Amino acid sequence: MSHRPGRGGDASHQDQQIGEASTDSDTISQESVFEDLPEDPEIVRDQAAAPACRNPLGVSWERIGGDGATLGLPAFASPRLKITATASDDGPPLDEHLPATRVEQETSADQAGANVPSPCDCGASPRGWDRQEHRRQQERDLRMRSVSLFQELRGDEWSTAEAALVLGLSPRTLSRWEESWETNRLEPKRRGRPPRIAPFERQAEVLGFLKANGPGTSIAVLQAEYSDLARAELSALRTDFRAEWRLRHAQEQCQLEWLCPGSVWAMDFTHPPHRIDGVFPAILNVRDLASHQQLLWLAVEHENAATVVDALADLFAVHGAPLVMKCDNGPAFRADVTKRFLLDQEVFTLYSPPYCARYNGACERANRTLKELTEHIADQAGRPGFWKGDDLLEARLRANRFSRPWGATGATPEQTWRVRGSLSLDNRQNMWQHLSSEIATVLNQRELDSTVALSHYTQAEIERLAAPPVLEQLGLLHVTRRRITPVF
Repeated sequence: MSHRPGRGGDASHQDQQIGEASTDSDTISQESVFEDLPEDPEIVRDQAAAPACRNPLGVSWERIGGDGATLGLPAFASPRLKITATASDDGPPLDEHLPATRVEQETSADQAGANVPSPCDCGASPRGWDRQEHRRQQERDLRMRSVSLFQELRGDEWSTAEAALVLGLSPRTLSRWEESWETNRLEPKRRGRPPRIAPFERQAEVLGFLKANGPGTSIAVLQAEYSDLARAELSALRTDFRAEWRLRHAQEQCQLEWLCPGSVWAMDFTHPPHRIDGVFPAILNVRDLASHQQLLWLAVEHENAATVVDALADLFAVHGAPLVMKCDNGPAFRADVTKRFLLDQEVFTLYSPPYCARYNGACERANRTLKELTEHIADQAGRPGFWKGDDLLEARLRANRFSRPWGATGATPEQTWRVRGSLSLDNRQNMWQHLSSEIATVLNQRELDSTVALSHYTQAEIERLAAPPVLEQLGLLHVTRRRITPVF
């Protein structure tokens, strides 16, 4: 006699979606129930066992998700349950009769539903029977398999209550499914109220109205304009329109990671809330992007090219010149004197797009951080709102020594800066060679004559297009790209 699993625990009847299942046939086939089992699926016990010991195995299962209508066959055919079986004292070891590959097998709910087609994959969101047909067919197929297994177990003298316990159902539900199979072959039934789907012409009118007024149009506005249509219909049409609009207007966002300390710097002017020392109206900020080292946080009297050239000359003399300098299009940075000085030092200047501060975002963020730190230092000295040049120096040193851009266990900017490698002449020449080739390619694509002098903004745009692939190829930059859809 075949022995059945014992009553392993209480099971509730809940609604849970399952994975793909076939519904090609209306007849219940025992082979379909046991198609994933070994040739001998039965767990055969000692025939001499006492009738009172008809349950020598204690079988328990861990529910990954709920409803018997959509769960799967727990002990035999469903990979959605984790079956744990232990042999009792009066029986042989479990692995003599039950293959190890069937003892533990589980699949997450996400994996189980991976093959279920999403409404978005089919264009417009389905409504009514089209929306629920796939799920109803899955429920029908699983109920067929449950009834098939129930009939098999009943032939082995299992009671309805015992079979229902293994399947995670109530006996009443299992009996109702069997009765429904005999009467109407478990025909799927539609649920909910019939949808009021608008004619195609009216749907086109609503979509035209959304196109004219934008995806931010509220449902209340649509209801006022199209009072004859159901609110659910208007909501579905707006949802589909928004999904398509977001796909068309998605933008690429790049996250930059600078890899070589000392190779790429950024500079910017910023303004304090009050004149520093009562004299200086601006601050020049110079930062190394890979190490996060603040190289300069200096109060200056004039925002001109002479100030920039003098400050950079001092920094180049102490630390050496970088390969690339990032900056905005301020008059001091795009002046011929500044450009000529950087070219003489063989430094490639990468200008931000007009009105796009985020292109030099690391330097902009450092401006705010250092201002907050400088204000705190001045406040500690009893001079809130009045900054001195020494406060700026102290803020820069503290930022370099104590900030942890890579977490608590990471190095400080000062530690990273000290172990940087030196930039050889070969590195610089190699970069310029690749840049020249890439710039020529961009000029050719835009059908521009390389012998004709271009305006500052046109030249800067071409160089911005040419620089990223070269910097990535040389191992100076890693770019993570992703598409961001707008929100409403």
